[in-house]
Amino acid sequence: LLTALTDTELVLSAINHAQVYRYLVKPWGEEELRIVMRQAAEYSMLLRKNAQLLGALESRERELTELNAHLEGLVKARTQELE
Repeated sequence: LLTALTDTELVLSAINHAQVYRYLVKPWGEEELRIVMRQAAEYSMLLRKNAQLLGALESRERELTELNAHLEGLVKARTQELE
């Protein structure tokens, strides 16, 4: 978040609505800005990777549920044959 505004309420509103990673107070050092930008990029990458992994997990859970239902059907059919 980079702003020239000094109204604290507006700044806090922007932070809350935009999910700001970090707020730097001016003047900031060049090295501090680099570190924060690198950390923000890493955080963003981790969030994307987490979303991908969760999506893959949900897909795998659906697949396993379908396979389980299929196996239960096979067991039921075989049980009926044996009876």
